[in-house]
Amino acid sequence: MKLSGREPVGRNRLHCARQRCRRSWRSCMCSDALRSRKRARHEGDEHKVSLLAGCVGERGYADGPACEARFCDPAAVALDSEGNVFVADHLNHCIRKVAPDGVVSTASLRAGSTEFLPRGLVIDADGNVIAIDLERICKVTPEGVVSTLAGHVSRMGFANGSAAAARFNELTGVAVDADGNVIVTDSANACIRKLTPDGVVSTLAGRATKAGHADGPAADARFDSPWGVAVDPFGNVIVIDAGNNNVRKIGLDGIVSTIAGPRSQGPSGHVDGPAANARFDELLAVAVDTHGNVIVGEMPVLDGEVRARVRKIALDGTVSTLACSPRVSGSGDGGTATGGAAWSVSGIAIDMEGGIVLAGGDDHSIRRLQTFSQTLGPGLQIFLPPRPTLEADLSALLADELFSDITFAVAAAQVRAHRNILAARSSYFRGMLSSTLREAQPGAVIAVPDISE
Repeated sequence: MKLSGREPVGRNRLHCARQRCRRSWRSCMCSDALRSRKRARHEGDEHKVSLLAGCVGERGYADGPACEARFCDPAAVALDSEGNVFVADHLNHCIRKVAPDGVVSTASLRAGSTEFLPRGLVIDADGNVIAIDLERICKVTPEGVVSTLAGHVSRMGFANGSAAAARFNELTGVAVDADGNVIVTDSANACIRKLTPDGVVSTLAGRATKAGHADGPAADARFDSPWGVAVDPFGNVIVIDAGNNNVRKIGLDGIVSTIAGPRSQGPSGHVDGPAANARFDELLAVAVDTHGNVIVGEMPVLDGEVRARVRKIALDGTVSTLACSPRVSGSGDGGTATGGAAWSVSGIAIDMEGGIVLAGGDDHSIRRLQTFSQTLGPGLQIFLPPRPTLEADLSALLADELFSDITFAVAAAQVRAHRNILAARSSYFRGMLSSTLREAQPGAVIAVPDISE
């Protein structure tokens, strides 16, 4: 099967945008970002963009040290709990992994044909990579075995039901919620689909082939070329609606709303500020940080060239620009986010330090946008990770069963805790944690019908 036969036409905004940009890359400049987070440069308030892996503008396929690795049209990125960056290496037909030490390897068996064209990916609770092709959802195990979860290669269409019978048409984004459901943006079908752990596919929001813009109950909502999806810490599904130039939310109650951008099919642009006044252009990627801030990537055409932007939608709805590439037809590394070196964005993920990892489909590289800095004396600046909150620290600590010795069953949820933290935090729990409980078997589950102050 020829590659040209697998490429989407017409509605593929990502490739249409790239076709408008003809690049002339001339240099490969690899940073030492993975060896040190410390950077010194002239004083300024711009954020820092550094190269994690790949050679700017040089496509290919090669594993090894970050500077020697080569990618071909990386479409998306995702991170696991150990800090590994997984890459949907689109035109190399495989999933790649960038380890914390910078070594790049192939995480999936490299396909010998063009049947596997990963366009998006996410890591599930078991460490599997859930990836999307144009018309199917795949799973890549830690051993590198690729299998189809739903859909069928080369069979586009629309059908709900069993995983084998389900049909999709131009999948563009994928996420996994807390219950293990796989959420995908079915772009050409103009709707959001869901695959349950038991293999049933349904429409989460929108109506197949009925493009438009409408908020409200999920079945009545309308989308136009939904292009990316993420799940926020509260369980809401965040969708970038590329055709409507806005960002949407599917609440836990099934109500769809517009959280930023025009409330109807509105004009594109670059406007920061209150959510209703904000304007976006060529939305391509989305991620949500641990605080619930939505990070989106754009690749609009400005002055005849494709340029990259990274924007943030805060919890209060305020939209701001975190980074803007001056142009994509350049090269280099280590430049500021608002000038100097060029970069592109086709996928976004948030790392454990709060940095924004970017898949650069146009320049065949993986980059990192450092979002926190501190000035140290005249002309010098050191880049530091954000200080994690106590809540985030405790959540990370207690997520490991080795560090939690009590499990509370509250309704349908199980909450892990450590007796010392509970006793210090509340007299209620201090009294509850009696000598009889201390003698209980490790790993026991305590049913809690009601807890109130």
